[in-house]
Amino acid sequence: MSLNSLKTKVYKSELYKQKANLSNDPETEIRREVIQEVFKGNPYTIIRYNHLTEEQKKLIDSINVEKIINDALNEDPVTDLSAVKFILNVLSLLNRPKLIEPILDNLEKLYSVSHSVAKFLNVFGELKLEQKIEIGERLIQFIEKSKYVPDFQSMWLLEPFTGSEEWNNLDGIRRIARDYRNRLVRRQAILALGKIGDRSSLLDVKTQINDCQDWEQRAIIYACRSLPKDESEAFFKNIPVPGDWKVEHILLKAVLEYSKQKSM
Repeated sequence: MSLNSLKTKVYKSELYKQKANLSNDPETEIRREVIQEVFKGNPYTIIRYNHLTEEQKKLIDSINVEKIINDALNEDPVTDLSAVKFILNVLSLLNRPKLIEPILDNLEKLYSVSHSVAKFLNVFGELKLEQKIEIGERLIQFIEKSKYVPDFQSMWLLEPFTGSEEWNNLDGIRRIARDYRNRLVRRQAILALGKIGDRSSLLDVKTQINDCQDWEQRAIIYACRSLPKDESEAFFKNIPVPGDWKVEHILLKAVLEYSKQKSM
């Protein structure tokens, strides 16, 4: 094992003890109380703010989200990732897309909570289309140009693109689908192309079907549901899948059949 200088910081023992001792921190106590009283011990529970009791709402409203996020992100590397994850989960579960700028400005520090970042980004139904496109552009630039981006972080940052065409950024998504080193990241970009539905880009990825396997191959099949009906039907007919439902090809066959049902 070795230390990565981009994500490692060495503390003197006394300073680390101060940072690690959070037992008397009021913000930590509020977090614990929210998890117990609002989330019933499970911070991943899906809740709606309007369904909470008045006492639960007051407890949520008492959280100083801006202070917790800014305090955590001011450190390099971030040591209190649990605080960041907690706030991102609170904001996303309650459909409160706040503090987007500090999150986008500190993506390099947040790779280990990428799932929570993706969940946070996915609640942006309130944003205008041009805002989503701008945020999407920043995500693409981060994936393509940053010094250190783990593949799993790239996968999670592409998650919003797979769920809505409003994030757009077709050119960047197309580059990632074609050139990215990791096939699972390419898979995410291919799924995003299917959501955008751009015919030219789908015709490009369609030609890769024989040069890829498993997840990436199935993503191409599903993405091509968005081709014009006659083109998608012709493409699906040429995919060599046996007619019976055997274990070795059951998943590929299921994706193919589902894609046929969802074709335009």
